[in-house]
Amino acid sequence: MTETHLITVKVGSHAHGLATETSDVDLRGVYAARTRDLLFVGKKPRETKWVEGATEDDVSWELKRFLTMAIHCDPNVIEIFVAPVTHNSPWSHTLRKLLPAVISKSKVAAAFRGYATNRLRRLLEFNLPEIQRRKGALAAIRTLMHAGDLLKYGDYSTKMEGTRLRILERMRDDQIDPGNTLHLANQLNDEIEAALENSPVAEEPDLERVNMFIESIREACW
Repeated sequence: MTETHLITVKVGSHAHGLATETSDVDLRGVYAARTRDLLFVGKKPRETKWVEGATEDDVSWELKRFLTMAIHCDPNVIEIFVAPVTHNSPWSHTLRKLLPAVISKSKVAAAFRGYATNRLRRLLEFNLPEIQRRKGALAAIRTLMHAGDLLKYGDYSTKMEGTRLRILERMRDDQIDPGNTLHLANQLNDEIEAALENSPVAEEPDLERVNMFIESIREACW
C-alpha cells in the first residue's frame, strides 16, 4: 500500500440538509503518502486525488497539502474537520481535534468571505445557466453563516436547521431574488465583523501542534 487513508467525510447538500432526490453524494478525504516515497529520489506522491462518478464525487488531499490549505482556512478544507464521517481510521479523531490549531480568526474571515464573494459574483453573470447562479449564491450564503459560527464558537455544524435551513431551501428552490440575497450577504458580513471582536479563535495557527501531528503520521506510515 503506497497511501494510508486517514479520513473521509460527507459534504455538500447531504451534509447541509439540503439534498433532493437528484443530489450527488460529495465526499472529501485525507490520506498520507508513504514517508519513504516523500524522501527518495524518483518518487512523486500525488497531492490530490479526484474521482468523479455517476452519483458520487470524491476529492482527497495528501496530509501535508491538506494541512497547508487548512492553516489558510480554505472553507472546503476546514469542512473536513466538522462534516459527518463516512470512513475513519485510528487517526481520524486526532486529526479532527486539530481544528483549533489550524484556524486563525483573520484568515477565517478573509478566506470564507473571499470564497463567498467569488460565488456571489455568479449572480451577475447572466450568461451562466440559472441553476449555476443559484448554486453559487446558496454556497456563498451558507459559507458566510458557517464563518460567523466558527468565529463565535471556534466550531460549527455543517447541518443547517431552523430559520437558516428554510432560507437556504428557498434559495435552492429559486424563491429569493438576487437583491434579497445580496442584502442577506451584507447582514451576514456584519455579523462576521462583530464576531471578530470577541472571537475565541486564535490570532495565529499553532504550527508546532500541526507539525507534531504530521511527524507522528510520517513515523507511522514509513
